[in-house]
Parts: sequence; C-alpha cells; structure tokens
Amino acid sequence: MTYETLRLVNLAPIEVPVDLGDGKEYVLREASEGAAVEYQNLMLAATKFGDNMKPTGINGMANGEPLLVSRCLFEKVNGDLRPVPHATILAWPARIVKPIFNLAMKISGMGVKDEEDSSKNSPTPAVSG
Repeated sequence: MTYETLRLVNLAPIEVPVDLGDGKEYVLREASEGAAVEYQNLMLAATKFGDNMKPTGINGMANGEPLLVSRCLFEKVNGDLRPVPHATILAWPARIVKPIFNLAMKISGMGVKDEEDSSKNSPTPAVSG
C-alpha cells in the first residue's frame, strides 16, 4: 500500500479571540504538543486501572480542564502574549472555564473528532492499478 504525501503546510497555531468582559484582550491558542501531552498524561495518571486493565476509578481528573486552559489561554499585554496563570484560571467561575476548555479541545484536535475533521489529517491510500 502506498500513501499520498501528507501535507501540513501551516505550523502557525490556530488562535481565537476571547472576550471575558473584563476589558482585557485574550487569545485562545491551539494546544502545543507539549501542552497536549501534559494534559493527556494528567488524565491517564488520574485513571486507576484494575488487574484486567479496565478503569476502576478516577482521582484528580477534574484538574485537566484548568490545566489545559492555562496552557492555551493568553492575555495580550503591550503586544505580547502572556499565559494566563493556572491560579487565575482556578479562581474563575466554572461556567467561564468550561466553554474555553471545550473550544481549546476542539481547535487542538483533541477528544472526539467528527468524520470530516479526522479525514483532513489522515493519509489517503493511493490506489495503484
């Protein structure tokens, strides 16, 4: 089986402006691979597995949402992007953090993808005849 060339021509992260109504400018950036790995490692570490390798419990999984938001949300200050501190995210209401987390997951290609999204980044087998 042969594959067509996988073309990923834009390394710039996806950025979405975020308005929290506090007069500050925020930008939500697509998770870097480092941020994605950190989030996924936290989620795996929070899952307890039994002898049969089936999940038997969770502990600390809720820490994943504010962690990912703190790695993806930046405040614009004098033209620079500065990460919003984890402690700041933890102080915000959950109703604010949840939609930011959901959008970070979506623009980062993390979690469940629809069929159209997953086919954009999957190599397509070339049919030789």
